[in-house]
Amino acid sequence: MSAFSQLFRLRALEVLRARASAVFFFAVPLVLLAALAVTFANGHPFERRRVALVGPVPGGALPPEVLLVPTRDEPLALRWLSTHTLDAVLVTRGPPRVLTGPRGRLLGEGLAGRVPGAAVTTVPLPRWGYVHYLFPGLLAFTVLTSGLFGMGGALLRDRENRFLRKLALTPLSRATFVAAQGSARGLLVLGQSALLTAAAWLCFALPLTPWRALGLLALAACGLVVFLGLGLALACLVRAEALLVDAIFALTTPMVLLSEAFYPASELPEPLARTATFLPTTQLVRLGRVVLLDPSPSPRELLPGLGILVLWALLGFALGLAFFRWTED
Repeated sequence: MSAFSQLFRLRALEVLRARASAVFFFAVPLVLLAALAVTFANGHPFERRRVALVGPVPGGALPPEVLLVPTRDEPLALRWLSTHTLDAVLVTRGPPRVLTGPRGRLLGEGLAGRVPGAAVTTVPLPRWGYVHYLFPGLLAFTVLTSGLFGMGGALLRDRENRFLRKLALTPLSRATFVAAQGSARGLLVLGQSALLTAAAWLCFALPLTPWRALGLLALAACGLVVFLGLGLALACLVRAEALLVDAIFALTTPMVLLSEAFYPASELPEPLARTATFLPTTQLVRLGRVVLLDPSPSPRELLPGLGILVLWALLGFALGLAFFRWTED
């Protein structure tokens, strides 16, 4: 048998030898295809015109293509309009008004025609507004991959090169080992997040204040703790390196697709929308947008999401420490 044939056989058997690895390799793309088909069965979520509503629902009937999004106040609605994820703002509190960007004037005239007495006002929108909307999703994805691969991949390498077996001969506790790994990765990721945030502020006019910047870094730290815990749990439950990489990608892809990084979860079918609410990535993106885009965020908006992140962190570290072994014996 030639060297090529032997290497070909070895690489193929890396996937096919273990049943779990073969299932991950062949089944995960099919699951993702089904998820995408269900998610976008009725077209792209932004095909409907999203209009922020400030005040009571207007008496006139609006076209079915218009989706009214109740919004707390006008400053918050204008901030969301600036991200280009809304097409207009309909203010029915007081004299009715329709606020649109320069490209939404025609839609504004149509809405004003359905609301008696409404006037149309065109407001300037920032060039990089949609980048501001996407930024919390980018930050969450960075923290997600750094946490899962940073803890899970590092632990698996230490197991493969028998470094853990050597540590088993020392009085080092599992908690101390995990804490040291997490602290080192955390310092690096915080530096990475700070650099990413500074670049977005300097190059794309990210609407930052010192408090908002600190809030984003604090959220990055919270998210990192969650994904370090999940990475630890995966590395302790999945022993093969190839299978761990497949498991991380299988976990990462739906978390990113359902995280509201690109479109609101409310546009998804009901079961998927409900599931997305409990994902740590979704909560991290939502919290990031509250901190970055809400003119006056309140603790009431932050506490539920932070509670879900805490539960995920406790679950990950509890599973990881319960199944952690210095050796395979």
